[in-house]
Amino acid sequence: MGKRWPPIKRRDWVEILENLGLMPRAARKSGRGDHRVYHGQINGRSVMIPVDWNVEEVDYYYVGQLEDQSGLTKAEIYGRCKRTARSASVPCLLKAEPEPTDG
Repeated sequence: MGKRWPPIKRRDWVEILENLGLMPRAARKSGRGDHRVYHGQINGRSVMIPVDWNVEEVDYYYVGQLEDQSGLTKAEIYGRCKRTARSASVPCLLKAEPEPTDG
């Protein structure tokens, strides 16, 4: 039986996408503007992921879409945000910030 992956809040999803190096594409003037598309390169692959700003939790479909487009595993995706890594019980893949030194 496979692992059950917890839902991801929109703010955590945006943090994951930005930590993967994806950037929001400029919004178009037409339309309601309730989606923002994040795009960039991951592992040499072009990735485009829409984010719906009218929902609190990301539909699991988008996690699978990022997994398919980027070649990353779910553990690697969830590990790009401290909160989602903790909730999914996977290691956090963020680099620790170096402590400032005096002098």
